[in-house]
Amino acid sequence: MSYLKKLVSLGIMSVLFFSFVGCGGSSSSKSEGAKYPEVVNIGTQKLVEDEMLAIHEGFIEKYFSEKGVKVNFVNFDAGSDVNVALASGSIDFGNVGSVPLATAASLGLDLKLIWLHALIAESEALCVKDGSGIKEVKDLAGKTLATPVASTSHLTALKVLEEAGIKDQVTILDMKPADIVAAWSRGDIEAAYVWQPALGELTKDGTILKSTADLLALGTVTADTGVVRTEFAEAYPDLVACYVAAMIEAGDVYRNSVDDAANILASQLNLSKEVTLSQINGNKWLSPEEQLTATFFGTSENLGNLPVILKETADFLRDQEAIETSPELDYFESVVDPSYIEEAIKILGR
Repeated sequence: MSYLKKLVSLGIMSVLFFSFVGCGGSSSSKSEGAKYPEVVNIGTQKLVEDEMLAIHEGFIEKYFSEKGVKVNFVNFDAGSDVNVALASGSIDFGNVGSVPLATAASLGLDLKLIWLHALIAESEALCVKDGSGIKEVKDLAGKTLATPVASTSHLTALKVLEEAGIKDQVTILDMKPADIVAAWSRGDIEAAYVWQPALGELTKDGTILKSTADLLALGTVTADTGVVRTEFAEAYPDLVACYVAAMIEAGDVYRNSVDDAANILASQLNLSKEVTLSQINGNKWLSPEEQLTATFFGTSENLGNLPVILKETADFLRDQEAIETSPELDYFESVVDPSYIEEAIKILGR
């Protein structure tokens, strides 16, 4: 079993074990006679995306408070950590990259994909330290590359190395973004594939060789996704639709004024406006109408291409021995659910 397979499998399975003996369990379990849970736990990541806008503007609380539901936001550093929390039931919603999602689904974590926060482009990239002598990707042969394992950055890093013909000649070092920045500053590493805002810190004395945008142009789609535990979605489908409606409202802030969105996110994430604008432009934010096209979710009657994208991602992870098996396409078709976007559009009267 590969290191990645052990890391993900043991992480999720250990939490499932402890939840059985009383250390887990979601606060959103239905109380007897109650229509809604008292508290909904939402796992977030500090990314320049619609969810952070929705939190700042109070869009999520607005919908949930109308139903007498409190919201608790829990921040995580990587999608693999979100997966573990989802597996334990300690959170109900999560923001994860498409790679952690494909990994979790393949390991049997029962989730629904309900929203695409952003398509990843320039916001994730391979950066090498100035003066390292690494001028192109093939120069990484025999060296070490830091990246958060089981993330979108990890997937695209492997594809970049594969394209250069050196995938088996580079050692992958598993590090979270904050640890990458610290190790880079100490001079411990000289190459990393990571996302913003950590990427912005590396580029202060580093050079980008490849970005995820290069792979997106070739048809490799990675995204930050909104997911929910299937048990929660089936119990409270209207709360799930309200969450999506909040994301749509946040996206409208961006679509109506990128400048306003940048000001809000810069303040919330303690970034400069210049850096924030760069990160906003480094991803593609899709409208709900775009998400319901055949390229992505499709509709409840005719699913789009997202199940195929997840299946191809899982196949790649299996080929890398990150997971043992890749489920059949119909399994991923059961994960992708456009109905909550469709209902959110109705809520908003669009």
